[in-house]
Amino acid sequence: MSKVLEVYRILKDKLGEEEARVVAEAFEELGGTRENLAIRDDIETLNQRIENLRTEVKQDIEKLRREFKEDIAKIESRLWWIVGIILVQWLSLMIAIIFK
Repeated sequence: MSKVLEVYRILKDKLGEEEARVVAEAFEELGGTRENLAIRDDIETLNQRIENLRTEVKQDIEKLRREFKEDIAKIESRLWWIVGIILVQWLSLMIAIIFK
C-alpha cells in the first residue's frame, strides 16, 4: 500500500473525506517523502540560527555605538584644542594691537 493512500485512510476518519484527499494530494505533490517536509527539528534549528543572528547583529550595533561615541569624544577633544589655539592667537593679536 502506498504511503499516500495510507495517509488518506488515516486522515479520512479524523478530518473527513475531502480534507484527507487534499492532504494526501499535497503529500503526493511533494513526493510523499519526509525529506521534502520541514520537520520540527528543522524549524527549531532555523529559529535558533535566526536568534543567533539577531544576537550577533545586536552585538555589532552596540560595538558600532561604542566606537562612534569614542570617535565623537576624540573629535570633541581636538575641537577644544583648536578653539584654545585660536583664542590664544586672537588674544595675542589683540594685545599686540593694543600695545603697539
